[in-house]
Amino acid sequence: MEVTFRYQKTLALTAGAGGYATEEYSMNSPYDPLYTVGGGVCTGFASLMALYSRFFVKKARLQFAPTQLSNSGDVYFVLPVRSDEAAAGVVPTADMVMEGENSTFGLAMASYTRFSVINDIRSPAEFQGLSMNFGIPSNKEELSGAITTDPTTQPAWFVGLLGSAGHTLAGWALIEYTTELYRPNTLGDA
Repeated sequence: MEVTFRYQKTLALTAGAGGYATEEYSMNSPYDPLYTVGGGVCTGFASLMALYSRFFVKKARLQFAPTQLSNSGDVYFVLPVRSDEAAAGVVPTADMVMEGENSTFGLAMASYTRFSVINDIRSPAEFQGLSMNFGIPSNKEELSGAITTDPTTQPAWFVGLLGSAGHTLAGWALIEYTTELYRPNTLGDA
């Protein structure tokens, strides 16, 4: 079965002493979209997963809309990272955000208060650099999870702010996971 799960979250970030603030989202886990802190199961996930034992995210789309930045010149961004980088706790830098081939960013300007929505669409398997055979990665199980477990391999998005300490960003993020549910559970007489 193929289904799209959605997860939405409002953001309120304040840059620390390092001049950045981020929230991290799993690119392939509708079970646990909040990469570092855990939780935040997508609506309807548990109900549908009661019928299946495994899930695999084929495509993920992140929309990020900043609604308020405190200072002109601050940078808001979406930075996708491979699972090894996410696990290592990447610290975003201006070079990574503004010169990286995968990142998308915008600058806060004093002359306007409307910001562009950033859309980032990824195939987690392809982004992770895994070989695809007939549209299926060779190690699908590694990218798959179960009703109560995250996938072993989790690429992620870092969504955030680059600015001086104390600068703030408010906004929202929406993630849509196009997910294959597989290995149906056996149905018994209840």
